[in-house]
Amino acid sequence: MRGKKTPEGITLKPEGDLVVKTAGQAHRLFRIGSKGAASVTVDLSRVEAMDACGLQLMVHLAKYFSKHNISFRMNRPTPRVSDVISEAGLGEVLTIHEKTGEAA
Repeated sequence: MRGKKTPEGITLKPEGDLVVKTAGQAHRLFRIGSKGAASVTVDLSRVEAMDACGLQLMVHLAKYFSKHNISFRMNRPTPRVSDVISEAGLGEVLTIHEKTGEAA
């Protein structure tokens, strides 16, 4: 996972799959990478697959950051990941701010 800090916050960019096998490690990296940030953006453009554990991780992060008054957003999911979020009925909980292919 790569991260980029800016004056506005941090952008975290996971790669590969957010699935049961990788969710625990990803959770630790998200928490470590976001320490001290006023806002956290997760760029999902390199996430190839997401299962229920990946969805649960995103919901947990959204709630955690909200509770701590940290802005949280998800950007640029691949079509496959966007479909998983929609099919799970989590489109309103996990708001996507930019779709892959849209201007940044």
